[in-house]
Amino acid sequence: MKRRYWIVFAAFGFIVFFALVSHAAEWKLFATSEGASHYYDPQRIKHVSKDTMQVWKKMVFKEKSIQDVVKMLGPEFKELSYEIMLCEYNCDEKNHRILSSKFYNKKRSVIHTSPKGSFSPWGFIIPDSVDGTLFNIVCGSR
Repeated sequence: MKRRYWIVFAAFGFIVFFALVSHAAEWKLFATSEGASHYYDPQRIKHVSKDTMQVWKKMVFKEKSIQDVVKMLGPEFKELSYEIMLCEYNCDEKNHRILSSKFYNKKRSVIHTSPKGSFSPWGFIIPDSVDGTLFNIVCGSR
């Protein structure tokens, strides 16, 4: 009888584990820069309106850029590993903004969250930049 419970429990555990794994973001590398590697989640590109798209972006910092962030933002960023942002692109106007941002440490704990409703202003896309590359991917998919 105990063996039957263990088998049922193990089967349930595998089902839950694989269900969680299947919903995890599948980050795709789209650019590297001197300070970071840049990824996006192709499964979560979303049409917001006729000309506006949203995408989740992940920026994994290199050691040198972490030191620069610590100098600018303070010692709480010493263990910085990556940032995840919700970005919005206006494909017709060729501009973008950041809607939400969270910084994570090496233990995957949140270090800093952008205040609710504090969107960055719309900014123009610089050609041949990291944001220009993601703009082409996101707006080219509509």
